[in-house]
Amino acid sequence: MTESVNSYGAYLAQVNQIKAEYEAKKALLKVSSAETDDPYDKDPPPANRIAAYAQETDDVLHDTRQNARAIGDLTRGKTRLNLFSALTNADRADWYSFNVTKDNPTVGLSFTLDSNSKGGIHIQIIAQNGAIIADNAARSGDAKENYDDLTASKLELSKGTYYLKVARAVGDLNTTRPTYAIQLSASRYYREDYQTVERPVSQYATLFSSANTQSVASMSSVLSAAAGGDLFDLLL
Repeated sequence: MTESVNSYGAYLAQVNQIKAEYEAKKALLKVSSAETDDPYDKDPPPANRIAAYAQETDDVLHDTRQNARAIGDLTRGKTRLNLFSALTNADRADWYSFNVTKDNPTVGLSFTLDSNSKGGIHIQIIAQNGAIIADNAARSGDAKENYDDLTASKLELSKGTYYLKVARAVGDLNTTRPTYAIQLSASRYYREDYQTVERPVSQYATLFSSANTQSVASMSSVLSAAAGGDLFDLLL
């Protein structure tokens, strides 16, 4: 009798173990499904159903975080931010600000340079407290890893205001004049497209106007291929 009871107890223990393993696997499947079931991991609506907004901002010779130009709110499943500008002579850096409206979206960035531009650009994402979050310079350590995540649309940012700093690539002379387009997104899907074109300081306006006319279309097509959308469709 004792042997029978012991045998039955062992059987129950085995059943309970199998049940626990099953419940654990089921819970894991639910978590995995929640992680992959992203309602915004899909193509955006057709262009004629996307609200497009455009603004022009004025560049300054001595950019700082304090006079950064606002380029919009980055909201997952809703907005995409596009920027078109250039670094003209004696313009050491451009500063912009943007707001992440919800906690921890995975933010992505893509950029392209006009084919006639000489030199590259140094891109940094900076927090309100001045900490460098992401940096495309090769020797920037963790910030470079974050930048790589950013270009793969995998960088998580907390809700708040951030700064985008664009300068010449490390080692480039101030005489180089890179013309660039940058796109920020928090999901593949969006329904509002915000586009900022930066007007240069007055003494370089003619030069920039010429570069703008020649390069917006070609730069737009490059970013379109990378990000699945038309960068400056409202402006063409």
